[in-house]
Amino acid sequence: MKKIFKLLLLVTLFISCGKEKESTKQVATPKGNKLIYTQSSESVTLHPHEATDVYSRRIISNIFDRLIETDENLKIVPGLAESWEQVSPTELKFNLRKGVKFQNGDELTSEDVKYTLENAKKSSKVGTLYSAIDSIETPDKYTAIIKTSAPSGSLIHHLTHITASILNKNYYENTKDVNHTPMGTGAYSLVEWKPGSYMTLK
Repeated sequence: MKKIFKLLLLVTLFISCGKEKESTKQVATPKGNKLIYTQSSESVTLHPHEATDVYSRRIISNIFDRLIETDENLKIVPGLAESWEQVSPTELKFNLRKGVKFQNGDELTSEDVKYTLENAKKSSKVGTLYSAIDSIETPDKYTAIIKTSAPSGSLIHHLTHITASILNKNYYENTKDVNHTPMGTGAYSLVEWKPGSYMTLK
């Protein structure tokens, strides 16, 4: 009887230990939150004014923000601009959010908006979207006024496009390889890009 009891006790302990280990494995959590995403083709560039392929634009959309965005219902909503108004048929006034930082710590200002849109207009790849822009005024640090050569109903929608992503003027004027080293205000920043292998954002 004692032998049977001892045998049952050993079996019970063995099963209990096994369950404990199994339970431990189930509740184990990864050390960091990571999302691994694959594309059927590699990004070509991470410069908003140079990207014409969907693979590049998918990444750009995570690194940069625009003055205004579109929601899931395609309604125009605030982005880097907290508000805007059509001052006249040829004037759009944008009031920027204060305290917005680029990923290198520089503060977003109306000069960045002016620089971005002037260069977008000059781009041989996306310039047609911004051809209506005549000039951009920056009366103060957080105000940008876009003036058009004629009334334009499409410009407000073009400003929600990936190619209207706002650039850091100081950074882009002083960086050589801007196609592969982006600097935006988006939720993610580029950590490393090994062409043909992988790209890491954080």
